[in-house]
Amino acid sequence: MLNFPHHYQLYSNDGKPESSIVIRFERLSGVDKYKVSFAGELSDETVDADELEDRGPQVEGRMREYYVKRYERSPKNRKEAIRIHGLSCKACVFNFEKVYGARGADFIEVHHVNPIHNFDETQHVDPKTDLVPVCSNCHRMVHRKPNDILSIDVLKEILFEMDRNA
Repeated sequence: MLNFPHHYQLYSNDGKPESSIVIRFERLSGVDKYKVSFAGELSDETVDADELEDRGPQVEGRMREYYVKRYERSPKNRKEAIRIHGLSCKACVFNFEKVYGARGADFIEVHHVNPIHNFDETQHVDPKTDLVPVCSNCHRMVHRKPNDILSIDVLKEILFEMDRNA
């Protein structure tokens, strides 16, 4: 219990910890000897970025290991999408090279029209119809609400309305 005193205290007093512990078991020999180590925590709560800001200044830099799914993307599809669509954002027309010069040359993010996490299995992606170059800000706004991912057309409407009302 000395390795995880904070969690031991919460669990032993029937308290509800703020997260779940992830324990790693590494087999050392045979089937009866393991090394047990703390691998990190998985939070049970969903917290929006705005809510975190409301909590005030917090400490940062604590080391954590966590496990996530990572969906592979094809560099060839990305390159082809840029060749077809260019390096300007399809929502706001921002171009990194025009603003940042040589440092911004050849830089743009590429958005999947149908998010990869919706794929049931690997599938072919057509760079002409399935991939769209967008700047970092527009890409973040598209994905800001995971349950309400915006299409590029809807984001363009929002930008147009904001510009018209300015």
